[in-house]
Amino acid sequence: MRFYSLILNKCCLVIKLPLQVLIVGYVGDSVVLPCSSELNTEDITVHWRHNDTLKVYDIINGKVSVEEQDSVYKNRTESFPQSYKTGNFSLKLNNLQYNDTGNYTCHITNELLIHTMEILVKVQLSFCPLEKDHGTQSRTEKIVTLVAFAFCSHSVLYLCILTREAVCLLITVSVLAYSGFLCGGMSFQT
Repeated sequence: MRFYSLILNKCCLVIKLPLQVLIVGYVGDSVVLPCSSELNTEDITVHWRHNDTLKVYDIINGKVSVEEQDSVYKNRTESFPQSYKTGNFSLKLNNLQYNDTGNYTCHITNELLIHTMEILVKVQLSFCPLEKDHGTQSRTEKIVTLVAFAFCSHSVLYLCILTREAVCLLITVSVLAYSGFLCGGMSFQT
């Protein structure tokens, strides 16, 4: 579902484009947060923010700028400069951590237009037994799920542990966060 809201304010046109996308990755791996525009991309400025305050990544006048980047993102982010001319300002986030949970915003600006895209990052931990060396041991994998959409009022935390006897314990906790715009949760399962 896409919807558009246009606001004319002091000769500046603001467009909000909520988008629903599901991206799955693993803790420690990388994911790409999508952001694109059909604007004239010459000398364009793009600001990536996490929960409206953390400076994740900036593209200033078509050039990468990480001087003011928050330290938690140092050496963990990259964009695709060769794709700027086609309007692709997606951000690759490397070495995913649970603290990456939150609302990511991509602000694309030029002199007359501000394009905003909000991406909700939801981190899930999933424990899956995998056979090693003839099935004698198991290994834990952590799954990070990124969900991109405009808003969310709550999330549910599920804890599910399956033993060899197939006993499952399920704990559900509602979590309210970030004024109704941020969902968080963890899911443990085998």
